[in-house]
Amino acid sequence: MMAKLKENQVTRSTSQALYKYVPNRWIDFYFSSNRRGYTAFVKGWSSIPLEDINKKRLLRKVSNAVHSYQKQCGSIIEGGESRSTKGFASEISPDTYTVLTPRVSETDRAINGYISPSIFFCEKCHQIHRFKRESQYSYIMDKKCARPNCGGNLVQLRDIYYCRCGWAGEVSIGDCDYHPGKPLLMRIRDHKYECSVCHRTTIIFRKCPECGERLTPNNVLDSAQSFVKSLSVIDLLDEKMDSFLSDEQDGAEIITANYLSLLSNEEFIKTVKYGRENQKEFQQITYEKMLQEFISQGIPEEYAKTAAESMVKTKDNDPVEKAIKKTTGYITDTSKLDQFAEAVLEYNTIKNSEDVLLLSDAVARSRELNTHPNPDIYFEIARKYGFSLVQASDKIPFIQCAYGYTREFVDTATAPKGGPVVLVGFPDETPEKKTVYATKLCTEGVLFEFDHVKILKWLKKNGVIRDGDLPVDLDDKVELRAWFINNVDTSQIEPFSILSEDMPVTYYVYRLIHTISHTLIIAAAEICGLDKNSLSEYIFPAIPAVFIYCQNTQGFNMGALFSVFEMYFEKWMDGALKTASECIFDPICVEHEAACAGCVYTNEISCQHFNHDLDRTLLIGKYDKETGKRFWGFWED
Repeated sequence: MMAKLKENQVTRSTSQALYKYVPNRWIDFYFSSNRRGYTAFVKGWSSIPLEDINKKRLLRKVSNAVHSYQKQCGSIIEGGESRSTKGFASEISPDTYTVLTPRVSETDRAINGYISPSIFFCEKCHQIHRFKRESQYSYIMDKKCARPNCGGNLVQLRDIYYCRCGWAGEVSIGDCDYHPGKPLLMRIRDHKYECSVCHRTTIIFRKCPECGERLTPNNVLDSAQSFVKSLSVIDLLDEKMDSFLSDEQDGAEIITANYLSLLSNEEFIKTVKYGRENQKEFQQITYEKMLQEFISQGIPEEYAKTAAESMVKTKDNDPVEKAIKKTTGYITDTSKLDQFAEAVLEYNTIKNSEDVLLLSDAVARSRELNTHPNPDIYFEIARKYGFSLVQASDKIPFIQCAYGYTREFVDTATAPKGGPVVLVGFPDETPEKKTVYATKLCTEGVLFEFDHVKILKWLKKNGVIRDGDLPVDLDDKVELRAWFINNVDTSQIEPFSILSEDMPVTYYVYRLIHTISHTLIIAAAEICGLDKNSLSEYIFPAIPAVFIYCQNTQGFNMGALFSVFEMYFEKWMDGALKTASECIFDPICVEHEAACAGCVYTNEISCQHFNHDLDRTLLIGKYDKETGKRFWGFWED
């Protein structure tokens, strides 16, 4: 049995645990007693169920992500199991899964594991020391090499095996066949160990015990040993609103009608509160009561009916019924409204949060603090960069969820070599259900809604659409919003795949707003001194809008984005333009992929789309010398 970590030896925040310290992953930690660092294997968590969240909705998102991975890897389904995933239930739902979160207190620690690899060697004479018993644990910490006349410090071997099939394990070192039990010497330079007697060497390469692939040793802290797959979801705290979408027959249409301003907020809230059928029944009861009251006052029945109908909205005069009919007249394919309506509920959660700072507030604040010579130009700047609305919102409820991992980086946009990289579910913590891990986060961010007309004119200027594809009236808010719902197909936007140009509007609109989102993240991080991986994006493609928010994984003070928005709005926007315009790898970057780690890439935990579908030339423009074709950038003057 390998030496176990004491519970007080690893203390991490819940957010760090979710992304970096999940089960079946190697981590680094530090012993204060001897001031030395080691690595350990996370065996499991001390977890508790995550309460007060919409588990059904979260697990539906996880299910969609897993199925998207299977689809994009092109794996064959065999007996209901995909070759690209393992360890997941065939149905991901509250019936088959539990949502857990780390237990953190003064006495309980979230992470449980043991020192691994368990092989050490003397940094002076290179003799190998293999530890197999927990009683030998203190020997690692306190003792020197036992070889005569040596006394060197023991160094942990930092090599492990991991395979694309999901298997991983320590490097194994066996005795010399000719001199069993004799000391062995480590040769780090060429991944071999040798017998101290006959000096025969043995390589430490091996075959994967599960798939047979030849494996080479890799550094234990190589990020590829475990790429955690995660997602973030805005938690819809109003369960009535969420159940209205899923249970009401016309729920998606009604939510969309309210978004299109075809149904007033008052009627919408009342409909959600009472439900369509209950509201109709209530209206009918009210109508009959008023009818009898009019008749009792001596009004002829025919006139009494007319009077009662005018005062009570019956089916023929039902504003909800009328709004549904108008909505279905604007929307070409109502079968896709469920996904859009859910995005609207999330968008409304941000837009209507209890603590909102508008651009006008930012102007007043900047003037008060004298951070800009003329903050009144903030509105002009927003229009210049293509935003119809910019606001800061606080106390936005997020759920951050980790649902599995791969043992190798996978770019599902390209064909895998040597078989699919397998997405592995986390080990079960209970015998009854499988496990996903999640944490709750209440955070701040800045919402950017894009100018519909500016995007349409940009698409037309670049030949993506023609005059006949435009809305009839560019001043009609309903027509503009409906156009984006109809033409931006969010069902084609998969987290693990690259968009196809076969749907040009979806392709260009999504790539445009996704690239702008990354430039905003990077520019904001530079202004407020944060790591860009501390910020994340939430994208609403069919609205279209993006929400840049703090994910608070590094313990920084909240309020950073509010400060950037209030005091340095112009600097933020100009910084975003600079990010789009410059790359240390230009001209290679801008002439080929137009996005890389030197310009607009962010960490996986910050990007909803794994750094796919990014293109700086959509913002700054491009001239192709070979074809003579000019593409106009969204931010070009």
